[in-house]
Parts: sequence; C-alpha cells; structure tokens
Amino acid sequence: VGPAGGKLKVVPQPISGLPPEDAARLFLRRAQRPLRWEELSAAPGAALPLEAMAKVGARDPRAHVVMAAANEAEVLRMVAGHPSVAAQGGNPRRLIELASRLDPALPSLWALAP
Repeated sequence: VGPAGGKLKVVPQPISGLPPEDAARLFLRRAQRPLRWEELSAAPGAALPLEAMAKVGARDPRAHVVMAAANEAEVLRMVAGHPSVAAQGGNPRRLIELASRLDPALPSLWALAP
C-alpha cells in the first residue's frame, strides 16, 4: 500500500519557468566553460558590453566573463537575454542541457542560438 493508504489524488498543476535572473545563474553554474565577454554582445559582431567589462577592469573581449558585485545584475541580465538562454523559457532541464552543449570546442554561445 502506498502513502496515505493509496488514497492520493493526482492533480495536474502547471508551473512556470525560472525567473530570468535565476535561469541565468543556473546556466552559468552548469556551463562547461566560462563565457567570454564577446559572447554577451546583443548580436554576433555587435557592440560589446563595455560598461559591464569596465566595472571589473576587463579590456579584452575574449577574456572570461567575471561576475562581481559591481556588475552582477548587468551580467545576469545579459545572459538571461541572450537568445540561446531566453529560448529555454526558464525550464531548468533545458537550461542544463544548453549549458552542457557550451563546451570548450564550441566557438561561441551564438552557435547555439535558435
């Protein structure tokens, strides 16, 4: 006999995805390699996130993204807004799967954009 004497009622309950900031955190924690500043531009070849870079003293767009108190909100916003991450709709499983595809052999996060 199962829990509660087998008298459980299964009720479907829709759930929403993670909020954008949490989705970005999960993606960054599960990514197989660090992101580079150039991958956080609004589009491939677009302007770099110079303000966020300057807050942590970064000058090279190929350098790894450094998230510190000074730029944390901005970095999370840029990661959450990237088309590859945003397309996952906050779904944890899909975010983890996407992060697992961001490996050292992948030239850019833009290669995973929908």
